[in-house]
Amino acid sequence: MADGVSEETVRSLEAHARAARHAVLRMSRSARRPPGRSLAVCDLLAALCVHELRVAPDRVHDPTRDRLVLADPDATPALYAVLAQRGFLPPDELAEYGRLGSRLPLRADRLRLPGIEVSAAAPGLGVGVAVGLALGARLGPATYRTYALLGDEDRRAAATWAALSTAGHLRLSDLLVIAAGPAPRDAGSEAERLRALGYSVREIDGHDPRSIVSAFEEARRTREGPTFLSARTVLGRGASPFEGVEGTADRPPTDEEFARALTELPGPPGGAG
Repeated sequence: MADGVSEETVRSLEAHARAARHAVLRMSRSARRPPGRSLAVCDLLAALCVHELRVAPDRVHDPTRDRLVLADPDATPALYAVLAQRGFLPPDELAEYGRLGSRLPLRADRLRLPGIEVSAAAPGLGVGVAVGLALGARLGPATYRTYALLGDEDRRAAATWAALSTAGHLRLSDLLVIAAGPAPRDAGSEAERLRALGYSVREIDGHDPRSIVSAFEEARRTREGPTFLSARTVLGRGASPFEGVEGTADRPPTDEEFARALTELPGPPGGAG
């Protein structure tokens, strides 16, 4: 099925993800924040915001727009980066990330920036919000799809599973839940549990545009219930000082690490705006 994704789409999404990683590194260096979790989801967010979602900066209040819930607040810089590529804010404004009074706080705030559907919340709460949005689409009058991108903490939270159970029971087929991170040790039992709740479950490479876009297309065709994508991602993807290094998720990197990462990241950031 991934063979149906054009080479042009793949190249475009790869360029957008590279540009997002450059932006994430610059934002993280300026704010002295760990970039690992943002770097890990650049491919997923590029595919969502650039290719998949029906959204536009001149239609931020359109009731039929798709909704995206970023449940992992540590991935906020990546979301800002791809929203800038879609025109929701000027790319130069990314330099304001984390500064007092800016539209780009460390955790996303829907009252400050167009394109942010849900403000950052505690782990486990994002899925509940997404389920509520998906139920709202069913009740109408406007129809749209809802997407939730989870981090590791959300995946383990009891509140997440309570919300997932509700969505499965209600057969909310226009809900797509994406769990990013390394494959859990109990992946088999997790998938079995989700299928028992009524989910279509698929495991994908969260850094492969073909795999991502193909999974999105299949989810749109699925009408029996919600879809859960287990997207394998690597912490710090694309920046060797951070890639796969767990400790860099919890401490501000050094100037030397940032400089090395920006130098080594392949390809210029241009061409994906």
